[in-house]
Amino acid sequence: MARVRKHREVKSTIADAVSYAYSELEELGNEVREVVDNASGTNRENTGRIQTLGETADTLESISDPTIDEELGKVEVTYHEMLPRSRRHGLSRGDRRDNATGALDAVIQVLEEMEEVQSAFKGADQNKDETDYRGLIEDLERMKDEAESAEFPGMYG
Repeated sequence: MARVRKHREVKSTIADAVSYAYSELEELGNEVREVVDNASGTNRENTGRIQTLGETADTLESISDPTIDEELGKVEVTYHEMLPRSRRHGLSRGDRRDNATGALDAVIQVLEEMEEVQSAFKGADQNKDETDYRGLIEDLERMKDEAESAEFPGMYG
């Protein structure tokens, strides 16, 4: 019988959730780059797995940390994180990537809701300063898309 995947709810601020996602993706990029570098000069260097991991490292290393307005960064967000199946084994690289993109998804959703509220009240107060949610949403979506394109082939694939 397969073990049920456990999740935990994480309550955070937008700034902390994005920082977590960026740090996790950066760490994954470093890990994968190390695997690729260690294969250099060996008979594994030209395998499909190592070439795919090289592309993955390039993709993850190209992700940049978006700038978040200080006030906007304090807004609360809730997302779910997968937990390891057992105490002996950590999460796979793919699961860690999925946790990071899940945090980004939650932030994007909150920002889109805030953008909708802002546009609904736009006509009520023409002089009110508007926060540019769209630019940050696009940056986060780009970050998420790049992370989701990363492949983590197994040892034999």
